[in-house]
Amino acid sequence: MKSRALYNRFLSLSATALALWTFWLPAEAEARCLDVALVLAIDGSSSVDSAEYQLQKQGIAEALRDPQVIAAMRQAGDVAVSVIFWGDAGQPHQKIDWFRVADSKDGDRLAQRIERMHRNVKGSTGLGTGLVAALDMIAEADFCANRAVCCQGISFGTM
Repeated sequence: MKSRALYNRFLSLSATALALWTFWLPAEAEARCLDVALVLAIDGSSSVDSAEYQLQKQGIAEALRDPQVIAAMRQAGDVAVSVIFWGDAGQPHQKIDWFRVADSKDGDRLAQRIERMHRNVKGSTGLGTGLVAALDMIAEADFCANRAVCCQGISFGTM
C-alpha cells in the first residue's frame, strides 16, 4: 500500500515537472533578444499644423509600406517599432506600443494604425519631453534588444 502511494506521488510529481518544463521551454525560447528596438518619436505639438501633422503620419505610413524599408528591417534582423507623438510636458503623449515588423504585412498593419490615429497631442514644442518619452518607451519595453534606436537616429546600444 505504501509503495502504491509513493508510486502515485512520483507520477504526480513527474507530471508536474513535465508540465512546468513544457511551459518553461517556450518562455526560454522567447527570452532571445530582438535585434533592433526602434522608437519613432514625432513632434505633435501645436507648432506642427494639421497639414504637417497629416504629412508626418502619411510619410511614416508610406515608409512602412516601402519594400526597401521592409527589406532593410529584415536585413537588420528581428525588429520591433513603437511610435510616440509628443508635445510639451503638460500634455499626454499618444503612442503605439511595440509592434514587431517582420514583413510587408506587418509594415502595412502598423501603417494603418498610424493613419487611424486622431490627433490628441498639442502644447508647446517640448523636445526634451519627446526625448524622455522615447527613452521611457525603450526602458519600459518587456523585451530585450541588441540595439535600441530612437529620436532621429540617436543610438543607445543594448537594452
